[in-house]
Amino acid sequence: EATDNSMWKESADLVVSFEVIEHVLSPHHYLRDLAGLAKPGGLVVFSGLSGSGFDIAILGPASKAVSPPHHLNFLSRGGVHALLKRCDLKEMSFLTPGQLDVDIVRNTLRENPKAVADRFLRQLTGAADEETRAHFQRFLSAHGLSSHMWVVAQRPR
Repeated sequence: EATDNSMWKESADLVVSFEVIEHVLSPHHYLRDLAGLAKPGGLVVFSGLSGSGFDIAILGPASKAVSPPHHLNFLSRGGVHALLKRCDLKEMSFLTPGQLDVDIVRNTLRENPKAVADRFLRQLTGAADEETRAHFQRFLSAHGLSSHMWVVAQRPR
């Protein structure tokens, strides 16, 4: 915790947290504490699971990522935006560089063919050729639709 008495308060140009935010009880308090470590103008970078990403959104409760109490939070794209604003951080970048969404859905369909109701999505992720699946995954990643997110935010000067 970056309390007012912490020797680390406002000491870092860059604060990073990888794959933690989905595990914490209060993302607001966690991100606020991370932001408190950054100098004014410093960056806070975090990665984690995005609830609005393809595999989690499509599979819902059938997603293996949905595993409380291991994963407690699935921030949507809009949720990240609101959380950053609440923590007085300026969003610099929201990326979803994930490469596994299509494979995760495909593997889930192999185990449970009823996990996805939509026939087109079953075709696209399960029966389509490797090149088509790879193009679709690149589309998801490029358009902020993967379930793996990276966020870069800046503390105000």
